[in-house]
Amino acid sequence: MHYLQNNKKITAGNSRYFGETHLKTAIVNLMENNEIENFVENNIKNFQTNGKGWNKIIREMLIEFAKSGWNLDNQIFGKEKYACLQCSSFSNDSEIEIFRSIRLKFKKLSGVTCQECGDKSKQRIFKGWEYTLCKNCYLEKATNEIYLKQRSNLEECKFCGYFAFSEDKCKFCGNYDFKTTNFTISKEDFANELEYIKYCQMEVYVDNDDEIELSKRTKGYSKSEKYKILFSDEELKEYIEMIKSWDEIDNK
Repeated sequence: MHYLQNNKKITAGNSRYFGETHLKTAIVNLMENNEIENFVENNIKNFQTNGKGWNKIIREMLIEFAKSGWNLDNQIFGKEKYACLQCSSFSNDSEIEIFRSIRLKFKKLSGVTCQECGDKSKQRIFKGWEYTLCKNCYLEKATNEIYLKQRSNLEECKFCGYFAFSEDKCKFCGNYDFKTTNFTISKEDFANELEYIKYCQMEVYVDNDDEIELSKRTKGYSKSEKYKILFSDEELKEYIEMIKSWDEIDNK
């Protein structure tokens, strides 16, 4: 007796062999899947991040490590640093390239994934720290922060035009006075204070959607009718092209 399977003749004598082979394959696959799941569960607790937004990509990364030939006895550790996922491990020399390749891939992915919810995002400065946040999570954090701050004795900000400047920093756009040390922008890059102001104005202008919605939510800061944009259309065009070139370098 025989029958056809995938256009091949299978006899009663060897059908048992194929059945046993498929069973063995299924058992091997089940064991491998269990090993991978155990590796993920044993290592995911080694990661310290702010929020739960990166949980999915951390799990995906650990699965990729397990399927790449990584020694499952070598643990992976991770934490958030400079708004990106940073990983470390004690690995053999033969595994260094595997580690570097996967680590870099998911570091870049974390840089565009919201730490809070997992949606597409970008890196932002909030309360002096770097975060990777989507628009909604950023606005929620910023709104809550603004509600907690004093709004008295605020001056007009020359960068964004809102009455939100206090001491040496604007509470709305986050830019510092030219005479104040700023760790995100080097004053030495500008010929004078006017060039610095124009740069900060363009920075606010390009990210205008977020700031406008933030203002609508808080209703805490009013904008000056005398606010004047100092940069030209040509300077704005050059600034946008410069940002695009930075993004291209980061994505390489």
